[in-house]
Amino acid sequence: KSNIGHAQAAAGVGGVIKMVQAMRHEVLPATLHVDSPSPHVDWSAGAVSLLTAAREWREVGRPRRAAVSSFGVSGTNAHVILEAGDDDVVERGSGVVPARSAAVSSFGGLGTNARVSSEAAGAPELSDLPETIGVGTRSPQGARQSGSIPFVVTAKSAKALRARVDQVREVVQRQPAEDVAFSLVTTRALLDHRAVLVGADEVEGVADVEGEVCFVFPGQGGQWPGMANDLIAQEPAFADRMRECAEALEPHTGWDLFQAVNDAQALQQVDKVQPVLWAVMVSLAHLYQERGVRPKAVVGHSQGEIAAAVVAQALDIADGARIVALRSKLIAQKLRNKGGMIVVRELPKETALSIAAINGPTSFVLSGEREALDQIEGKRLPVDYASHSQQVEELREDLLKALEEITPNKAEIPFFSTVDEKWLDTTELNAEYWYRN
Repeated sequence: KSNIGHAQAAAGVGGVIKMVQAMRHEVLPATLHVDSPSPHVDWSAGAVSLLTAAREWREVGRPRRAAVSSFGVSGTNAHVILEAGDDDVVERGSGVVPARSAAVSSFGGLGTNARVSSEAAGAPELSDLPETIGVGTRSPQGARQSGSIPFVVTAKSAKALRARVDQVREVVQRQPAEDVAFSLVTTRALLDHRAVLVGADEVEGVADVEGEVCFVFPGQGGQWPGMANDLIAQEPAFADRMRECAEALEPHTGWDLFQAVNDAQALQQVDKVQPVLWAVMVSLAHLYQERGVRPKAVVGHSQGEIAAAVVAQALDIADGARIVALRSKLIAQKLRNKGGMIVVRELPKETALSIAAINGPTSFVLSGEREALDQIEGKRLPVDYASHSQQVEELREDLLKALEEITPNKAEIPFFSTVDEKWLDTTELNAEYWYRN
């Protein structure tokens, strides 16, 4: 942060980049813009000190290592350990390209030290791949270091980028994919137009890239007061769709959408925040489409599926508003103050809680009664109800009755269901589906 300010979602990777550069240049840089160390840290209690001047960081008979942590107010808690790789010293013209890299313990071994001889390892003809760059490594023995191979292809324009992708496809048919990726990363410039290709095998790695757009709609949690004000004021397409959503919601809610957007207290209530988020997502997708961004598919998580279904035209705005308003109202009426939710890095072996969401290999959301939540270590979400848990069964009869009149249509845009984990015939988006959601 002292170098580049707060980079938001990229704040953690900024620290990784800084430490990799420190290893590469063998210098620990000073922390900028600091007059005195923070008084909230007991600097006398250990061997840690704040760097107020650059310090040499050379090899001293053991690998250089660094730890990088990233903490966020929303619960981010990430930590990686970097270790400097051995530098292969070679003469110019030897045909061997050294890799100066750091081994990143948490990122799947993509930083494995490697070198490729253009004669012994069969490196690709780089003239076939002008102005591209790839990422990947191959050990001196030729063994793959990862289950998938990422390539980063770059060019000066979007049209040229597609041509570069086609060139990579062609070259990888006759050259080892690891060699193609490694040779690209060590010899090519990083240009403005970029595409990342990742595949499970040498050919598939660049075989199926079409670069199409998918709209992904999140669940609850990303709201903040006034989140749509600038778009309402500056983008007529967004504002018009928000007004349509407001009209569709009003018969079921009795409150004004535009006031709720700016009400911090309202955005803490499930029966207000979910309809507000739904309206913002639907309106933002409409704005993108008005600007020419057309999705080839849609997918949503939790209540995000309601917005996804509207954007796919599987539901009209009236039915989407009915679902999000009445379902969230039932949650508020029947589940409020009965439970909660917690984010954990791994699933407990035994618990009375339900698995509400699997966000990734090390991010799970558990849901259930407060007594069971108190026995689990993790990040409690600021909710007083247990969505996606057994408690939701209490809503079934009322919800099915409230939504019995909705009429789902055949979608104009393919809809991937995160409930059934498959491409869905959207005529199946009936009341029973939204209960299971």
